[in-house]
Parts: sequence; structure tokens; C-alpha cells
Amino acid sequence: MQLRHMDDFPKEDQIFLGGISRRLRMRALEMPVLPDVALRLAEMLRQDSRPIADYLPLLNQDTLLSVEVLKAANSAAFAAPPTTSLREAVMRIGLSRVQSILMLAHLKSRILKSGVAQRQAELLLDLALSIAVLAGRVLPTDGASDSRFMRGMLLHVEHMVILGMIGDVSRERQAVIMPSLAALQQAFWRYGPQIREALTASWKLDHLLDGDAKTAQEAYLQLREAVVSRWLGRDLPAVEGVNPTRLVATAESIPARVAPREKSEVIAPSDRAVPMRQA
Repeated sequence: MQLRHMDDFPKEDQIFLGGISRRLRMRALEMPVLPDVALRLAEMLRQDSRPIADYLPLLNQDTLLSVEVLKAANSAAFAAPPTTSLREAVMRIGLSRVQSILMLAHLKSRILKSGVAQRQAELLLDLALSIAVLAGRVLPTDGASDSRFMRGMLLHVEHMVILGMIGDVSRERQAVIMPSLAALQQAFWRYGPQIREALTASWKLDHLLDGDAKTAQEAYLQLREAVVSRWLGRDLPAVEGVNPTRLVATAESIPARVAPREKSEVIAPSDRAVPMRQA
């Protein structure tokens, strides 16, 4: 994607992009803090092994986040019968993985409160979860399965932050600001890496980006392309180091979202398009 000059955008887009730029320049970008439930869950996980029953009262303290855990467990990515039991949902997902789901669900809740970009937030969370599940199951390297899952969940965490800033800029201007698709793409490309680095550092998760980051990142980007291909009903691309037959079998649970013959509104997280509406 080619970066455009700010003056090339309509006034409303300029306000949105300028708001992000100014916050970064003045180091005034408000980084979302982790929800209390996620922090306490992490502390409990660092202690001795406990039965799942010990964690359920904690998760039940935040109704919105516990609902997100149930939604994740019932998503196509896990390919399992529907459940209304939080205990069963946690057992299906795994306690360590629940933590990263809580993180993104918290970011999504900030977007929903603003009343804008709600559909985009839902789809980005679905995308992250599908990438995370595939990463945990098929990538042969890059750490333990739970670490791969979390890295997949965080692949585009900065986009959730940027969508949340639509509400921040709107409140600042005392008017509803809805940037165009082109402006969102510009924000992801121009400001995304810096925001992602700052957020993962503030959450003390920057170690997930260390090591052979460039090589590992490419594998996750290829998994993202595989998820998008499934959404669009296309053949899956090759993922380096992953057996194609295994990839196809693992990705079968991801349903198509957009008919191939239709043009879809898209939003580009980095270098490839992601559909932003359901057919």
C-alpha cells in the first residue's frame, strides 16, 4: 500500500488521522490497560496448578468478558457443539488461551462503547481467533502451542486500538467521526507498528515479538491469508513449513463469509485485504 499525504484525504479523515498522529507525537496515546480479570487470571496461572473450578468465580465477575469466552468457545474455529457452560468453554479453549481472548475482548468492548466500527471490531476478533487456533495447531516451530495461540491473537492488536480511537477523536471533537476505509488502511500502515510495539510493551508481552521475529511473522501472515481465503471461499495458499493437507484439514472448520463473485468492503491490516462484512 502506498502512503498518501494527509491533504489528499477528506476533512473528516484528516481529523481522524491527525488525532492519532498528534497523540503519538506528544506521547499522549492512551494505552488500554488490561482488564482486572485478565491480570488476576495471569497471577493465578503463575501459581501452582489449580482445578478449573477455582477460576470460574473470577471469570464470572465480568459478565461481558465471560460472554466473549463463551462466544469464542462456540465459534467455528473450535468446531465443537454449542455450549452455554462457562466451565466447558474454558476446558475447550484452555486457561492460558482464555487470557489472550480476554485481552482482545476488552479492546473490542472499548470500541462497542463508542458506537462506531462495531462490525469491524467483531470481524477483527473473529480473524484473530481463527489465526490463533491455526497457529496453535499447525505451526511446527516458534514456541509452545499456547504461545503460538497468543501470538496469533495479537497479530493485529493495534488495529483494535486504532478502531477504538475513532471514539476518542469523536469525543474530542464533540462530533461523530467515521473515517473512510482508505483512512483506516492509512492508519494501520502508518501508525500500526508503533502502536503495537507500545501496547505489547505496556502489557509486558513484547517478548512474543523477539527472536526470529521476521521469519516467524511471515508464517503468521500466511496463516492470516489462509483464513481470509477460507472466508472468501478460495483455495488456501501455502504456509511455509506446514503440510498442505494438514492445513486444509485444520482450516475446514472456518466457514466462508463472503461469496467469491461479490465485491466486499475490505480493510487491510497490513499487506493483504480482509473482508469486513458478511455476505
